[in-house]
Amino acid sequence: VYLSTPDLDDIMLASSVRIRAEYLDKHPEVGCVGALISYMDCDGKRIKCQSRDYIERLTFDDVLRGAVVVGAPVALYRMKAMRDANGYDPTIKVQDFQATLRIAYLGYQIHVIPEVVTRYRRHPNNLSRKYKVLLDADLKSIEPYRNHREYQRGRTLLVNKALKYATVADKRYAWSLLRSIPLRYANLTTLRRCKRLLLSYR
Repeated sequence: VYLSTPDLDDIMLASSVRIRAEYLDKHPEVGCVGALISYMDCDGKRIKCQSRDYIERLTFDDVLRGAVVVGAPVALYRMKAMRDANGYDPTIKVQDFQATLRIAYLGYQIHVIPEVVTRYRRHPNNLSRKYKVLLDADLKSIEPYRNHREYQRGRTLLVNKALKYATVADKRYAWSLLRSIPLRYANLTTLRRCKRLLLSYR
């Protein structure tokens, strides 16, 4: 038994569920399988399409370090894995990242196959544009793993992602985010975000 939680405005291709279900049938060690997305605009016009020629295989360390999300539009969960992980934390507004983490933490593998299975609509209301809400949910999702060796790297990546928007939309908030990154974990992306913020005062 498998579980899929697509968003209302996603378009699942005809073979979407079959492709992923057959993959899970053949790989009992996999708790969640993801795939690729074709992006479209508000009018349904294709913008771009993800592509790769390999299967991405992820452990918990990989997921936490890289803040890897198998997004709702492409994720198919093994129901047993979801139950073993006790489902979602209802206090966290975004479910896909916490589900990926919880399932991987139990020792299940996370795979992403090189098949386009969903058309995803991009518009101004996409949650990715609500960066403060998304960051709050992401930080709550990784909080249970604070003592893990990859926690700070994952946290830095999440903060850097939010800084992409904060450096333009809310400079005071951007400075608070920059100060929250331990110096030893700052990377080139952090420096680019800092430079962008400084240049915005010109």
